[in-house]
Amino acid sequence: MDYPLEKVIVGKIIRYLKGLPRCYFMKTHGDKFSRAGVPDIVGCLGGRYFGLEVKRPGGVTTKLQDHELGKIKAAGGVAAVVFSVEGVEVAFAEITEKRPLTASEAETCEAAPEPVKRRRGRPRINRGGS
Repeated sequence: MDYPLEKVIVGKIIRYLKGLPRCYFMKTHGDKFSRAGVPDIVGCLGGRYFGLEVKRPGGVTTKLQDHELGKIKAAGGVAAVVFSVEGVEVAFAEITEKRPLTASEAETCEAAPEPVKRRRGRPRINRGGS
């Protein structure tokens, strides 16, 4: 069977995550300056940290990836190896079904400030005068 490339699966998962309320995430990129074994996608959903290691169907994690996922679980986060958007939905069921927001958390989410929008172009320099 011809499975999609990992980057295609990651793209679909990112589109799914963008549609979730109260979800912040980032795609990590492995290079010589980053920590080895960190999951492909990390973030926070409804106040719970998550780490998703994305693999093609039949793909296998390394010992280091398993170690990092175990550390996330031990710290109370949700860590999973996923092969599709459906796998993400299953992993997130732990968050959405077991831990509903309290009233104070809901108020905090509602009152969260908007991100600062940066101006494009060169910064203006005040040279005195008018």
